[in-house]
Amino acid sequence: MRLNPTNQKIRLAIAGNRRLIRDLISSALAGETEIEVAAEAENFKTAIDMARKHKPDLVIMDIELIKLHLFEIVPEVKKAYHGTRVLVLAPKLRDDDIYRLIKAGARGYISIQNAGLADLINAIKAIAAGEFWIERKMTARLLDFELLKKTDGDISKTKQILSKREVEVISYLAKGFSNKEIADALFISEKTVKSHINRIFKKLNISRRTEALLYAINHGYIKP
Repeated sequence: MRLNPTNQKIRLAIAGNRRLIRDLISSALAGETEIEVAAEAENFKTAIDMARKHKPDLVIMDIELIKLHLFEIVPEVKKAYHGTRVLVLAPKLRDDDIYRLIKAGARGYISIQNAGLADLINAIKAIAAGEFWIERKMTARLLDFELLKKTDGDISKTKQILSKREVEVISYLAKGFSNKEIADALFISEKTVKSHINRIFKKLNISRRTEALLYAINHGYIKP
């Protein structure tokens, strides 16, 4: 579900202690008609107050090195304003660190070594539209990491166990659709959608929509 259903600009905030990076991002996005840089924060502590005050749709967190407290800051920023989502901009991270960021509530991650301006803009728009933004290869690895924890290494247990209707539901679920939106798209009741989701979660041994997204991408039900 898009954060801006009335076609208003995506209200963006930037948090990070590197002023040059903040300025470069602001300048690069100045010409984007769909994006507005509404606020900046010079560190992650003030990012919480910034989110509470300016209520941005999306916060870009620029980090030089992964820090333990970041996994605590992400949920705190989201809690400061319930409607905001977090995109992490950082050097190349280990799979387990990316996994922890997603589990903490981040909606996407961009590697500054591999991504360009177009990738950043696409990530912002995708996350604002209710999607996640993770590189395809990385997503598959994260899924394996998650399923290895839940199935004692037997990933094959999760393959080809969903019904045709459940595949349709998980595809919409992974795209960020609410239960009502899925019901409208499939012409079924919200109660039926909820039943399908419960069965999907039980079959895949998962409990979060993030995990459903990873499964759906890895098995080709949606494009990353």
